[in-house]
Amino acid sequence: MLNTVSVEFTKMRKNKMFIISSMIVWIFTAFLIIIDPSSADFSDGWLGVASPLNTVISIMSGFVITVLIQREYQDNTLINVLTAPVARVEFIISKSIVWFIWHFVTLTINIAIITLGYRFIFSETFQINKAVEFITGLGSLGLLSFVTFLPLLWIVVKQRKTFYPSVLFTLIFAVLLIAIANYPIFNVIPWTAVTLVSVPESRAIIGTPGMIIGLSSIFICGILGLSFACFSFSKQDQ
Repeated sequence: MLNTVSVEFTKMRKNKMFIISSMIVWIFTAFLIIIDPSSADFSDGWLGVASPLNTVISIMSGFVITVLIQREYQDNTLINVLTAPVARVEFIISKSIVWFIWHFVTLTINIAIITLGYRFIFSETFQINKAVEFITGLGSLGLLSFVTFLPLLWIVVKQRKTFYPSVLFTLIFAVLLIAIANYPIFNVIPWTAVTLVSVPESRAIIGTPGMIIGLSSIFICGILGLSFACFSFSKQDQ
């Protein structure tokens, strides 16, 4: 597994899509700091800052996993992969690990940029306790969003060389992430549940049963997405 992941990182370094996607997220973050100084203390409506940031990261994340797998189909490198002594499940898992590492690093740097940016640019209104709440909230949003995007693995495997299905579902998932309302159905839908279980105000409204339902929905979505991707890929003959 370590060798397979190492190979994936080698491919990653040669593909500019990964750094471009990260740069888009970080530039958007810096731009948001400049145009929205009213949220510098994170005191009111910090979700107004976290939500668009998480949406941009999620969209770029969808593009990254699309490129990660689709290039294998387009360049016909899967012929080498499928004839090599590498388990097909291991191949999908290694792609998932590299995808997660990109997502986690981009998210972490993004949180650092906006927190330090507000700290030094708007030091008079900056509040440590609100910053910690923001970091925790955006971190939860970002990581749980990644789990709900795991079905994209299955979509990308099924679409093979086609580009549009995964992009379309990336946008659909991203739109669902910013939908939030106090309805029971929103706890069941994985993407809408992400915000409900991440925002303190929403957690207080939905209560413990709602939290359990929401988290269960999110992780079931991720497990099914990864399982379907492994199963579909194991049945392909290139």
